[in-house]
Amino acid sequence: MSTSNILPKYYNLFLDIDEKNLKYIGKVEIDLEIKNTTDKIILNSKNLKIKKVFVNGYNAVFEVNDENEILEIKLVKFITGLAKILIDFEGEIRNDLTGIYVSKVNESENMITTQFEPNYARRCFPCFDEPKLKAVFKLSLLINKDLKAISNMPIEEEKILDNKKLVIFQNTPLMSTYLLYIGIGNFDFLEKGRLRIVATKKMANLGKASLDFTEKCLSFFEEYTGIKYPLPKLDLIAVPDFGAGAMENWGAITFREVLLLFDENNVSEELKVRAFLIIAHELWHQWSGNLVTMEWWDDLWLNESFATYMAYKALETLYPSLNIDEYFVFRETWEALIRDSLKNTHPIKVEVKNINEMEEIFDEISYNKGGSVLRMVEDFIGKENFRNAIKNFLNDFAYKNANSDELFNYFEKYSNKEVKRIIESWIKKDGCPFLEVKSKKNSIKIRQKRLCLKSRDNFKWPIPLKFLLNNEEKEILLDKEIETIETKEKINYVIFNPNLTSFLRVLYSKKLLDRIKPLIFKKEIKPITRFSLLSDLFAFTKIGKISLQNYLNFLNSFELEDNWLVLYAIAYSIFELEKILGYEKNIRKIAINIFENNLKRVGFFVKSSDSLNEKLVRKISTTYLGYSNNKEVVKKSFEVFSDFPKINKDILSQVSFVVSMYGGEKEFNKFLEVYKSSNDPELKVVSVASIANFREEKIILDILNDIENKLRMQDLRIFFSNFSTNPKSGIILDWVINNRAFIKKIESSFFVLRDFLECLILSSPFDREKELFETIKTVGKKYKITINYLLEIRSINKSFWEKNKNFVIE
Repeated sequence: MSTSNILPKYYNLFLDIDEKNLKYIGKVEIDLEIKNTTDKIILNSKNLKIKKVFVNGYNAVFEVNDENEILEIKLVKFITGLAKILIDFEGEIRNDLTGIYVSKVNESENMITTQFEPNYARRCFPCFDEPKLKAVFKLSLLINKDLKAISNMPIEEEKILDNKKLVIFQNTPLMSTYLLYIGIGNFDFLEKGRLRIVATKKMANLGKASLDFTEKCLSFFEEYTGIKYPLPKLDLIAVPDFGAGAMENWGAITFREVLLLFDENNVSEELKVRAFLIIAHELWHQWSGNLVTMEWWDDLWLNESFATYMAYKALETLYPSLNIDEYFVFRETWEALIRDSLKNTHPIKVEVKNINEMEEIFDEISYNKGGSVLRMVEDFIGKENFRNAIKNFLNDFAYKNANSDELFNYFEKYSNKEVKRIIESWIKKDGCPFLEVKSKKNSIKIRQKRLCLKSRDNFKWPIPLKFLLNNEEKEILLDKEIETIETKEKINYVIFNPNLTSFLRVLYSKKLLDRIKPLIFKKEIKPITRFSLLSDLFAFTKIGKISLQNYLNFLNSFELEDNWLVLYAIAYSIFELEKILGYEKNIRKIAINIFENNLKRVGFFVKSSDSLNEKLVRKISTTYLGYSNNKEVVKKSFEVFSDFPKINKDILSQVSFVVSMYGGEKEFNKFLEVYKSSNDPELKVVSVASIANFREEKIILDILNDIENKLRMQDLRIFFSNFSTNPKSGIILDWVINNRAFIKKIESSFFVLRDFLECLILSSPFDREKELFETIKTVGKKYKITINYLLEIRSINKSFWEKNKNFVIE
């Protein structure tokens, strides 16, 4: 992290782009303020050919260190005050989804785009590549005269020069290097006032629903913050090849095509909700992240946790019928609890020691857990106090950098509650608690411990905690390791954390759990509460605090369950059990009645009156029953598949899942053909997921052995995450051992590599540990955080397998 002795003030960046040969010539002029006398200037550069360097008009000696991503300029005399450096350089347009890279539109057409977060701007041009070192950027591009260029700001001037086109953009506001954007291609536009969808030719019209939502959401955030969106325009750009889901470049947000381009009359409801959440997430960044930026990557949560939480707040306001709180618990809190129960987790505010760790903290802790903690804080201090704190924080730090402590002060100031001490423990401490709950006639005893199989950590969290006592909601601040709550009335039942607003799990005594079962069976408690009880119990089963048989017996309480969130938790637990213990255990038969009853209720086919819950119940039930080889579901799925790819989008993914499970070469080739030829991003995603789900070894090896040619790099994430759930995924280890060259190609694209490592580590057979560990030494070895937490999950799964491998269903 820079000591900030040298502050960049203004970048004048020029790139002469050779689109055909995928390279460029660059020139960057940087105005600096040097606070203390120095005889050297150090900035960031990676994989660039530095030709010449001038400081205040004089030729300067320089040294490039690509390993440390440094360009050191050595001065002949000490200087201070204002200075100007000019660097001539050359670079290549990359193919790994980082820096300035090429995205293939089709066989004859490319798009050039950028991904600079977290530290990839240095792969495009020499710069001071740290979030705190904000500056104004002036960008000029010399490109093919038949192409168009976009960036953060509107175009100031265009002119033809020697059969090329010079495009000069207006100055940006003060901002960090990672927010700069460059896009070049044969673009298509859909415009609405200051907003614009940008896509490849003939695709922009598919962005109408996203454009309409953006207009509503942007207005909501302007009203919520009291700050008008500060730039003159906002582009939402669909990129054919993109490593993450989206990126908040100021005024030029980039997205995977599937999250931006869809026909509102021909899209699954689930994808539309997911897309709107991602759009809202990136829009919030225009304030939290872009306008007010963290000082260093250890406070990444100030960007990502807020964007995660505020996206749901926007949808809760704009689409109240969605019950978006259920979706939050599913997508954010649940995933974060799974990750944070490991010894190999990290605090939300995490020390970043090296370059690789910057990439690795873009995870369930910085996004999901951070968002969940903010939900807990808002629940504790109240919505209006929360809003006032955020509103004033953003206004006071506009165009500046801020840190966690400064935000905590605002929470405390506007709530008049002791928030800082509480939130600091959740933000700065890794892991999360679970509560052991027991009762006597008129008292409840609570003991908090860290939720971690291998931890003896005695850290105590101050926990804002709500609970239901005999149907009456109460709240306490649990601030001790052991707390006893005395009650005047007899305890019929008690349920802690009923809305999952506190970030923790709860382990009840058998007596208390037996009292809750009838409430579950009769659905007298809310779906989120039922989900929380079930997911907690499964987590405790995985780490040996509950027996497997007791967990499976508990599922009987859900015989009448009809909520998608709870049904998903049931299905997930069964899939997980069979993956670990072996599919021959046939544990799935335990819950078949639940899903048969639900599918009978909602029907196999979509109805115009369906709610989101009914659509999701249909998807989960069809998938589970297809997985269980229900003959009627399999038969109907193949009948419907004969009309692929014209299947109704709300049954597309489950039908495709079932067909890929039982299909052969004919069906595989159909998915591959649609993936290659379709312009529908959702069809492409479903096709890749289905390709990863085929069970014939020959088909699996055929796709693996030609995966570079058959799938885009961005879609390798979808492939490997889906393949890891395939019962045949264990063959990945042998394939990796024989295909090290392919792995080398994806190593610099962290998101792709991370999903691949998860598949490799969690799918490799337990009896081949030695070969796996030898392989890991040469695959992605620089990503220690990722590898360690995946190995810990594997270790927990192996322990569970050893304990239960002889399990027989009663």
